[in-house]
Amino acid sequence: MALFRIQPPHVLYFRVETRDASELNVLANPLAVDLTLYRPDGTALTPLSLTSVAIGVWALNWPLPADAPEGSWTSYLTITDPVGPSLHRAISFDVLPASAPAETTT
Repeated sequence: MALFRIQPPHVLYFRVETRDASELNVLANPLAVDLTLYRPDGTALTPLSLTSVAIGVWALNWPLPADAPEGSWTSYLTITDPVGPSLHRAISFDVLPASAPAETTT
């Protein structure tokens, strides 16, 4: 099930805050935080690297193309720690037709 639904054109804002297992200590560089986006047909786009914007904070703004295929997309995040295990997380989102009525929240 998708976490959220969007329509093109739209910018996806990815932000990651890295902490240790206790969730008290920020994990600083040299981590590598990479993102791979998968289209609804399973095709992977070129992997993207998030940029360190503060100690332990990583970010990436990715503009969804106006011609992005409709359907369920998956973003697959990999955080690589040179002194510990890597962490992998997947988040799904649905791309709706650009002509669909905009969703509102109240």
